[in-house]
Amino acid sequence: MLTMDETPKKKETPQPIPLAECKERGLYRLNSRNLTLGVFVAREHAFRGIRTKFGSRYIASEYHWDDGPPFGTVNPMELLPDELPAGISLGAEESRTLCSVCKRIVRQGESDTLQAPWQHVDDRTRLCEKGVAELHDPNRDALFAWLRTMEAKYEPGRESERTG
Repeated sequence: MLTMDETPKKKETPQPIPLAECKERGLYRLNSRNLTLGVFVAREHAFRGIRTKFGSRYIASEYHWDDGPPFGTVNPMELLPDELPAGISLGAEESRTLCSVCKRIVRQGESDTLQAPWQHVDDRTRLCEKGVAELHDPNRDALFAWLRTMEAKYEPGRESERTG
């Protein structure tokens, strides 16, 4: 018969870090749909990390679980000791979505549906004929390279999944 002192202890399950406790530019181990590591962007309540989809790898954002459905898909589980270096921007200052034809800044218009049409910011006209919205981010390569280094450091066993 087991006494109280001999009862096996249940392993404590780590709890997600609440949104209010997340640190700007902090690197986190994540439990999310598409990211395993990500840098926190406070103004967006989002984490930026590398997503792999159909063999392509690119910077993607997912939002903190505390923002609720349908967009809150990330539970940050651990703040890692590394922080995004000051010389690497999180993209909002330089990043712009541009019309592929005229290169003017565009954004998705307002609508009651998730499929709102893209429009030019300056005059609210729809994209040019045959135009698509393209992300222009001169910082993307530096952020991508740093995140790849962090993947190699914190997830060395996943090397076979990283092809790019």
